[in-house]
Amino acid sequence: ATCKICKSKIRGTKGVTSNYNRHAKDFHPSEYESWQEQLQSISLTGQKKITDTITVHKVKHSSSSRYSTIHSRQVELQKSIVENLIIELGLPLSLIERSGFITFMSNVDPK
Repeated sequence: ATCKICKSKIRGTKGVTSNYNRHAKDFHPSEYESWQEQLQSISLTGQKKITDTITVHKVKHSSSSRYSTIHSRQVELQKSIVENLIIELGLPLSLIERSGFITFMSNVDPK
């Protein structure tokens, strides 16, 4: 693939965005920051926020959850997942639906 900003070649597998994210972050920091801000405000366009999707998914799969959706620990975990796994590492949002991730989060915080 080719960077639309600097026209350099970016190696990567089709459908995987981590190399593109890394390139933008390293070589085009102002554009990267602008893009991140757009991602954070995506709910203004009528689409669901990533954190809303995570909350709905967690509630559906964990009816015995002891945290409410506005509990500080719940919010902290959601924010960490979005910022560190989805945005920083470029992992797909579908990660939260995988059984391995659900099991991992149950071990991280059983509530």
